[in-house]
Amino acid sequence: MSNHRQHSNDLIETEIGRIPEDWDLSKLSNIAQIIVSNVDKKVEENEAPVFLCNYMDVYQNEYITSSLEFMRGTASEAEINKFSLRRGDVLITKDSETADDIASAAVVADEIQNLICGYHLAILRPDKERMDSFFLAKTLQHDQVHNQFVTKANGVTRYGLTLSVINNATIPVPPLIEQAEISQILSTWDRAIERVQQLIEAHQRQKKGLMQGLLTGRLRFPEFGEPIEEFGNLPDGWKAVEFHECATRSNKKIDPATNDFNFRCVELEHISQESGKIIGETESKQQTSSKNYFRPGNVLFGKLRPYLHKFAFCEFEGVCSSEIWVLQNKSNCTSRYLFYLVQTDTFLSASIQTTGTKMPRSDWNVVRKAKLALPTLNEQERITALLDQVEQNIELLESYIVRLNQQKKGLMQKLLKGEIRVKVD
Repeated sequence: MSNHRQHSNDLIETEIGRIPEDWDLSKLSNIAQIIVSNVDKKVEENEAPVFLCNYMDVYQNEYITSSLEFMRGTASEAEINKFSLRRGDVLITKDSETADDIASAAVVADEIQNLICGYHLAILRPDKERMDSFFLAKTLQHDQVHNQFVTKANGVTRYGLTLSVINNATIPVPPLIEQAEISQILSTWDRAIERVQQLIEAHQRQKKGLMQGLLTGRLRFPEFGEPIEEFGNLPDGWKAVEFHECATRSNKKIDPATNDFNFRCVELEHISQESGKIIGETESKQQTSSKNYFRPGNVLFGKLRPYLHKFAFCEFEGVCSSEIWVLQNKSNCTSRYLFYLVQTDTFLSASIQTTGTKMPRSDWNVVRKAKLALPTLNEQERITALLDQVEQNIELLESYIVRLNQQKKGLMQKLLKGEIRVKVD
C-alpha cells in the first residue's frame, strides 16, 4: 500500500472563494511570464514563413497539438524570437466578441516547429517550479477564476483584456505534486471525451459514404435488385427527375404584426452547419418582418450563403426567416428522403450557383432543375430507415459527450477549489 500525504481538510475564505488552507494564492504575473502577441495575418515578402496559432485554434481546442492545421503566415526575426510557442505554454483569448468568451485557454501539448502565437492571444509561460502548465490551463476555466477576466473585460461591440488585468488575475496554487495529479485526472476525462468524438466523426463519415452510395444506386439492398456498375446509369425501377418534380417550395407567409398566434420561430443562426439540427429558436411575436410558414415534415434549407450547408427536418409547426426555403415533398418522394436529398453533392452543387456577391443566395431557377435519381417509395423508406439509424447513433454519442463534459466540469470545479483532494505520494 502506498503512503499518501495527508491534506488539511480546512478551507479558508479568499477573494476567489474558499480554498484549502495549505494552498497559496498568487497573481498570475508572479507564476508565469505573460506575452501579448501583435503578430497579424499579413504576409510580408521580407519576413520568414511561419505557422500561426490563431484565435479559433485556442477557442475551439483545449490542447494545441501538431495534428491541428495552422494558418501559414510570415513574421519578422524579432517576432519569431518573442512569440514562438513552446511545449507547456498556455494561450488565452485576449479579445473576443463577447465577454464570456474572454480568456478561453489552451495548452501547447506538443513541441511544434515554427509555430508563432497570433494576434488577439496572450502567452502565459508558467514558472515550472511553481505551476504545472496543464493545471494552469484548467484552473483558468474555473468559474471563479474565469469570472475575474469576464468582469474586467473592456468593450462594447468587442471585448478585450489589458495587460494589467491579466497580470493581476488571482490564481490558486496548490503544491506542485497535487497540481500534476489534478491535471492527470482531468486529462483522463479529456481523452475519454476525445475517443467518443472520434467515434462520432467515424459515424459521420459512414453516413456520408452510405448517402453517396444509396442515393445514387451504387449501393442497394439485395431485395431491390443489383447496384449500378457505372455512374450515370439508373438501377431498375429508378427515375431520373429534376428537383422540382419531387419537391416544391412553399411560399406561405405569416406576418407577426397581424397574426394573433405566437409561433416558434427559426432564424438562420438557429440552424447548425452541416448537421441538420435546429439548435435554437425565438418567438414570432418578437419579430417585425414577414416569415415563412412551415409544418412538421417540411425540410428547411438556408438559401443565404448556401455554402454554409444549413438544413433541417421540421418536427414542429412554426415560422422561419425569409432567407430559408421551406421545401415540401411530392407524392413520389418521402419527407425523410427529401431531407437526405438536400444533403447530396448534386443538390449542394446546384445551391451554391448563387446570385449576389456580398450576400450570395441560392437561385431557385437553378436548384429546381438539379437532376436527381429517385428510387421507388419502398426503396426510399428502406434507405432512410438505415440513414436514420446512423443519425440516431450519432445523436446518442453526442448526448453522451454532453454528459461527459458536464460530469468533467462538475469534477473540475471541485478539484480546482480543493473541495475534492487528490492523494499524492
